[in-house]
Amino acid sequence: AYFHAVLQERRTYIPQGWTKFYEFSRGDLQSACETVSLLVNSSVKSGSLDWRTLHGVLELAVYGCRVDNDFDLKLVGAYVASMFRTELLEGVGLMGTTSPGANLKVPKSNKLTDFRLQLSSMPDTDEPRAFGLAPNADRSLQRVNSQRCIATLRTQSAALG
Repeated sequence: AYFHAVLQERRTYIPQGWTKFYEFSRGDLQSACETVSLLVNSSVKSGSLDWRTLHGVLELAVYGCRVDNDFDLKLVGAYVASMFRTELLEGVGLMGTTSPGANLKVPKSNKLTDFRLQLSSMPDTDEPRAFGLAPNADRSLQRVNSQRCIATLRTQSAALG
C-alpha cells in the first residue's frame, strides 16, 4: 500500500514526479496485494520469497502497464527494487536515505497494533523527499499552481469586461 501511495503522490509533482498523469487505481493496489500475498504464501512452502517474480509482476504488469514513458518505467522499476526487498522485511528499512520510502520501516512482528503504531509515527505532511524528489520540488509545484491561479483570475477578469 505504501508503494502504491508513493506512485500516486508523485503525480502531484508533474513534471518532476512523472512526465504525465498516470491513473494508478484501487484495482492496481488490489492486484499488487494479491500478487504479494500469493508469493508470500508460496514462499512459506518453498522457504524463500521469489523477489524476481514479484518485481517483474509489479514493474511490468500491475503498474508498468499503465506507464508509457521509458524514464517513468525506469522509476517504477527503481521503486519496486527499493521497496520490495529482504532488508525491509528484516526491519532494516531505508531510514536516513533519500530514496522513496526513506521513512518506511516494516515492523518485525505481524501484529496490527505494531503496524498502526508505525503509521501513526509518520509525518502528517509529505515532503518531496518521501517520493524520491528534490527538496525544492515543492517550489516548482507552488509556482505552477500560482500560474494556474493567475491565469484563471485573468480569464475571469476579461470575461467581466
